[in-house]
Amino acid sequence: MIRVLLLLLAFAVLVQLFTVALEFFDRGFRTRAASFPLKRAWIYLAMPVCFGTMLLANLEMFLKALFIKEEDAVAAPAEER
Repeated sequence: MIRVLLLLLAFAVLVQLFTVALEFFDRGFRTRAASFPLKRAWIYLAMPVCFGTMLLANLEMFLKALFIKEEDAVAAPAEER
C-alpha cells in the first residue's frame, strides 16, 4: 500500500516536472546557443523526453503494483525454467 502511495506521489511530481519542461522547451525557441547556430529549444528537448519516459516507467510500476501480487512476480521466473 505504501508503495502505491509513493508511486502516486512520484507520478504527481513527474507530471509537474514534465509540464515545466515543456514550457522551458517552448521558451528555448526565443534564443540561440552561444557556441553554434541552433535554437536552445532543441537542446532543452531532452528534459520533456526524459520526464515523459520516466512517467511511462512510473505508470508501469504503478500498474504492476496494483495488479501483480508480489508472490506471483517472484515465482514467475521459476516457472519459466
